[in-house]
Amino acid sequence: PNFVFCQPKDSTSDEGSSFSFKFNNIQVKSNLSDLLSGRMESKGPVCEECADVLINNQLKLIAYQKKCIDNLEKFLEHLKAQSDIEFPSEELTMSKPSNDVYTFLGLLKDEEPLQTQDKECSANDGTPRSVEESDGDETATKSRLVQFRNELSSVQKKRMELQRENEQLDEDIANASSELNQCEEELARAKMEYNELRVKVMEGEEKLNMLEARFTDGHQQYKRLRHTNVLNATFPIWYDGHIGIINSLHLGRLPSNPISWAEINAALGQCAMLATCLAKKFSYTFKNYVITPIGNQSRIAALPNGSPMPLYNASGAIRLLGNNSSGFDTALVMYLDCIGQLQALVERPPDFCLPYKIVENGRIQDRSGSLHSIKYSDNTEENWTRTLKMLLIDLKYIIASTLRNPT
Repeated sequence: PNFVFCQPKDSTSDEGSSFSFKFNNIQVKSNLSDLLSGRMESKGPVCEECADVLINNQLKLIAYQKKCIDNLEKFLEHLKAQSDIEFPSEELTMSKPSNDVYTFLGLLKDEEPLQTQDKECSANDGTPRSVEESDGDETATKSRLVQFRNELSSVQKKRMELQRENEQLDEDIANASSELNQCEEELARAKMEYNELRVKVMEGEEKLNMLEARFTDGHQQYKRLRHTNVLNATFPIWYDGHIGIINSLHLGRLPSNPISWAEINAALGQCAMLATCLAKKFSYTFKNYVITPIGNQSRIAALPNGSPMPLYNASGAIRLLGNNSSGFDTALVMYLDCIGQLQALVERPPDFCLPYKIVENGRIQDRSGSLHSIKYSDNTEENWTRTLKMLLIDLKYIIASTLRNPT
């Protein structure tokens, strides 16, 4: 059979396809080539992609070297089959080598074998070759055998080198595989740590979002409460036609709308509570009077030793009895005097003034200058209800004065 050396037909292209690394960066390809050839040691772990490239190319190199070794072994078997040379001894005994061996090793310079030359010599003179010619042929044969032995020794050395290189490549592959396993373990640990940290971050973000939502809601409530007048929200003052209303309770009565005295007394109790809260708001103590808010049975007393007067009408029969000095009228006059003290405390003419001025003896002056008494026994129900409505309007303005810039 015909044998060839274990070299590719186009060595340049095959080596280029086996040992060139298709990377975008020339420096990366150079470093990988140095790592593969052993000219450079890795100073640290390589990435998974580079490790795969190194391992694949080393496997290709091993396959290529194994192919070379197989060809050399086949060539050695061919030589043993074609020759009976004993290489360990100095004396060489051999039969005539075949032309295929010489042709394989490239030892024959010309194309014609020795048998053809012998036939030509016999054909020319019809006699066998001379002794000198035989000696020359034997010398040439020995020379060729020496050359063949040297060539075989070189091939064996090359085979040993390839085996050592193969062992080195196996060791490099084992090391690279070990490094790759370590890198994979480190990557798995890093992914696990990343996932744990990511979960913690997500939990922290969720808590942060909750806190931000609570803060936003609290801030909005704070702004709303900051701009809320507590007294105005607690004691809303409005009107129902000609009758004033505080906390949904009517303060006053008309012949056409006879409000019950229980509701009127409850409204007066709200007025007493409002006056007390306003005094605390301004850190003020009423002069000569003390108000005791007890709902629909609130009282007011003169200082220092005055007896408490009822700020409510128990029966509604005062005007019928004609008693102008009743305790109810006295309590109304004393209460109006307390509101007059608050008026003097909050008014800042001309920037801020109450719409209705409170004067002495339980009277209120309207915008036209007319005076209206707060006593129930001296008034008709219409005038008394109108006076109470003006009182509630003044109280509403005093509540507004608790703001920083009342208008």
